[in-house]
Amino acid sequence: MESKPRWRLPKWVRGLSLLAEAKQSGEEAVAEIKAASGNAKVDLLTGDLSAQANVHALAEQFKARYERLDVLINNAGLAASERKLTEDGIESNFAVNVVTPYLLTRLLMDSLKKSPSPRVVTLMGGDVPAKVGNG
Repeated sequence: MESKPRWRLPKWVRGLSLLAEAKQSGEEAVAEIKAASGNAKVDLLTGDLSAQANVHALAEQFKARYERLDVLINNAGLAASERKLTEDGIESNFAVNVVTPYLLTRLLMDSLKKSPSPRVVTLMGGDVPAKVGNG
């Protein structure tokens, strides 16, 4: 039985840039998206999403590559079971799940405003809230 691809891009998508923390899983996702969609214009930016300096650097890399941003989907999530502070002194779950999506959106706002119909979608997937609440 052949499995259906997890990634489907609408035909109107001209390009896709992924921001990922782990290079290997990001590269695997890029390869899977390219294969499933037939769209070769998929690239990857990687960095530690818990550190604000890295989020700033990722935003600058994106702006250097692209003129505008049509859709920003914030889908990073962390469900660390132990309390840990980031290099910025922020609890890690809060940093990745709340601060990073807000900060990245703010940093990319000018790129979003260049789009004729910009969209921002922020998600928290699966059991992240349950793991954080019960950690």
